[in-house]
Amino acid sequence: MLQQAAGTRHEEALRLGDPHVTEDSAVWTRIFARLVNWNARFPYGDGDCTEKDAREAVNLAREFDAVERLETALAIDGFSVTKTSGIFRLTITQNPAIEAADLMLEMLTSPQEYPDTRGSEVNVWLHRLANGTPTTRIPTNVLRSAARWGRGAIEAYRAALPEGGLPDAFALSGRLNVGNAVQYWAVLVGLCHLLDRIAAITPNTWPTLMTMHKDAVAARLVDAVGDGADLSVAQEVIDLATFAPGASPLASPLIPCGDRLIVCPALVNPIGIERLLLRAVASDPSRSGKLGQDLGRRAGEWGQFLRGIPGVLVATDTKVKKPGGGRAGDLDVVVVDPSARVGLCLEVKWPIDAQSLGESMKVVEVIEKGARQLDRLRSFLATGEAVYDFPPGWPRLEDIEWTWGVGTPQQLYAAKLPVPDIHVTSLRYITQLPKPATLSQLISAITRPSWPQKDLHFEIRPMRTQIGRIWIEQETIACGRLLRWSPRYPEGSF
Repeated sequence: MLQQAAGTRHEEALRLGDPHVTEDSAVWTRIFARLVNWNARFPYGDGDCTEKDAREAVNLAREFDAVERLETALAIDGFSVTKTSGIFRLTITQNPAIEAADLMLEMLTSPQEYPDTRGSEVNVWLHRLANGTPTTRIPTNVLRSAARWGRGAIEAYRAALPEGGLPDAFALSGRLNVGNAVQYWAVLVGLCHLLDRIAAITPNTWPTLMTMHKDAVAARLVDAVGDGADLSVAQEVIDLATFAPGASPLASPLIPCGDRLIVCPALVNPIGIERLLLRAVASDPSRSGKLGQDLGRRAGEWGQFLRGIPGVLVATDTKVKKPGGGRAGDLDVVVVDPSARVGLCLEVKWPIDAQSLGESMKVVEVIEKGARQLDRLRSFLATGEAVYDFPPGWPRLEDIEWTWGVGTPQQLYAAKLPVPDIHVTSLRYITQLPKPATLSQLISAITRPSWPQKDLHFEIRPMRTQIGRIWIEQETIACGRLLRWSPRYPEGSF
């Protein structure tokens, strides 16, 4: 069925004028992920899958994709619904400018330049293939060239992250860290890029999907990495990338089928590799707890940024205790300007970056949980009974005018927090501001953020979808063709 669906995807791409299918649409990626998830929960059956059956499954996945996106949007109170002239109309209820800001900040993570394949072994081999040279196997030198392209594309995306990426030494599981996992994952990225290019120049669609025995996949990864490659590490990467029920096919794109693995190019790309690796690890409950603790330690990156502001004192992971000695909690990041007598206290949450609306909802839950935690600590500190251990030379808490906030790495927050006088910001947003001259200036940017303006930086456009016999018109946010936006400080802040 996936082979039939891959053929449909390829034919559609050719009709739309994308002969190399080098960048999958988000819709097709979600369709393949949904087909894999459905089969894990409700197996389709045995034997050959006809083209008719596959098209029905793909069409159903398309419809369900629209339904799920609507369901998720309504679940977070993002839309109001009315019915006029027989059409259900969904109107955005939350501030669309915040969502537009998130989208525009996400655009900053796209690298300005991609690796160049001109003159590479890949192009030479593809040229021969297009001229009729027969082949039964991708040569090792070509696979290595494709892997170099994959590594270059991955590193371009990692380098473009405004908030900074994970260090290569960040531990994932077993012997795997981000650095060596990327080395082998790049082979999968390069291979899928190569398969799509082969499909564009051959008369059949076999390259749109590949199946290999698990041991053969590991051997090919080792061949492609070359000197210094480790078979056991390659096998760990394959284990991490192999789909299991409950995992996301976007993070675990190798689909088991008997004793073989299906490599599906629609599910593999160089974008957000760190997010994918983290989600693959987090899908295993035995490893997710430690991963969460390790990510929580990245609060230090906020501290590093804040230490660049002149005249401030910064503390991280400050323990707050009850008078009797019991622990009340931690203040993740605290920064004060003693001369101006202002301070900022941040509850730092470092959830894995969202890749879908469902994952965005989980990030929203994490933000709201952080706000409640901070409010509880704030109330306890206000009693005057809290015992806290700031470094020597710090002013007393009661002598400072405090601002309270939740800090995330990427995602902003458009809803209303469950507690008052707590603000949400992201490191991605803050790092796009000019370097703050004072702590007061930064606080003003957090409490009075600047957002894109409708019809100047973004537009609201209606999008119609038919689900069965029902027509739905949903407001969507469109960016890209209007004036570029970037965050700025409020007027008069200094």
